[in-house]
Amino acid sequence: MKSRKEAVSLLEKRLLFLDSCSLGTGEVNLHIRMPLHMMESTDRSVKSQPGGVGGHRLSTELWVAMLALTGTLIGSFSGILVSNKLVNFRLEQLEKKVEKHNSIIERIAMAENDIKVITHRIEDVEKALE
Repeated sequence: MKSRKEAVSLLEKRLLFLDSCSLGTGEVNLHIRMPLHMMESTDRSVKSQPGGVGGHRLSTELWVAMLALTGTLIGSFSGILVSNKLVNFRLEQLEKKVEKHNSIIERIAMAENDIKVITHRIEDVEKALE
C-alpha cells in the first residue's frame, strides 16, 4: 500500500488528467494539457483508445457540429427556394395585371380615335345640311 503522500499525489495527477478530458458517449476524448510523462503508465493506455488523441473515430461533439451545420444549410437553402418560388409567383401575377392594364389602355386609345373620326363625320354631315 502506498503512503498517504503518494496517494494524494496520485489523486492530484488523476484529477488533473480528468480535468483535461471530456466525456463523450461512453468513451474518453482527450484534450491533454499536461505532458504524458506526468501520468502513470496506466493513464497512457487511454491515449490509444478509439476516440482518444491517437484514435481514428470522430468525437461526439464533432458529429453534433456537423449535423447542426448540415441542418442549418438545408434549412437555409430550402427557405431561400420557397421564398424564391413565392416571389416568382407574385411577379407572374403582377405581370398578368400589367398586361390587362396595357390592353385596356390600347382599347381606350382606339376608342378615342374612333370618337375623333365620328366627331369629324358629324361635323361634315352638319356642314352638308347647312
